Amino acid sequence: MRVSHRFVLAGAILALAGCQGLNERVSYVNYDGYTGADFATAGADGAIDVVAVGAPHQGVTPKGAARQIAEAMTGANFGPVIPFQAQHGGPPADGYQVVVRFGQAHGIETLCDTDGAETAVSQDYTAAFCKDGAALSHLAGAAPRGGDAFKTAMASAAIELFPYQNPEFNDCDARPRC
Repeated sequence: MRVSHRFVLAGAILALAGCQGLNERVSYVNYDGYTGADFATAGADGAIDVVAVGAPHQGVTPKGAARQIAEAMTGANFGPVIPFQAQHGGPPADGYQVVVRFGQAHGIETLCDTDGAETAVSQDYTAAFCKDGAALSHLAGAAPRGGDAFKTAMASAAIELFPYQNPEFNDCDARPRC
């Protein structure tokens, strides 16, 4: 069977457009404190807790948003599949958690705070992979309202938050002399 070059080119363009669509949902990523070892350690004893502060749209509670985010993030990253779960209460025993904050961006020192009665409803969000209240990696993005588009956006966030190794090449666990 002979395949037309136009067909192959059209397929490649559509594939690139699809990938670009995923990347547009995340507008900023930072890996200042991240190491691949943190991600492996965080998931070693089970699921990583997800906390949502605010919600992506009306009619969704923060706990409901956390469940949707955890479902979307589980299996989305490259490498070993580590499950995520909505936080059941209290800080995680190992200190690791994901905090997704809907609404206006916050300073890096408050990205991992889960206290307060913030009830913002917004498609704009910040997400942070946290250890003992400090952000190891964080990003900002926009999430479409509900359904598969929301899940795709949160899966894209997981891919960005949890790379196999620090893409800024400052992962001290991967190099002998840091």
